[in-house]
Amino acid sequence: MKNHTDSLVKASSDMGAHISGALQEAMRENTHDLHRVSERLADSINELANKGKDTALDMQNRLEKEAKKASTTAEHYIQDEPFKSVMIAAGVGAAAAALVSMWIGSRAR
Repeated sequence: MKNHTDSLVKASSDMGAHISGALQEAMRENTHDLHRVSERLADSINELANKGKDTALDMQNRLEKEAKKASTTAEHYIQDEPFKSVMIAAGVGAAAAALVSMWIGSRAR
């Protein structure tokens, strides 16, 4: 009976060592895979950040061009039609003053 118990203990020990080895090997393999996945994820995040930066710069350049174009157009209009430009500015100023006056009046109530 002792031999049988010893052989069971030995078999259990061998099986435990085999399982432990298999688990360690699986962990090494998964660690490598996880490292590879994390590198891909980091690359994707960097690529996305670069695209976002490029898009923001493109938008900034477009807005600067549009603002410059609007400024040039306004300058030409003012030079070509100075009286009309002054009247439009006066109208916009009067409308803004009326809105502010109404807003202040409604807050006083």
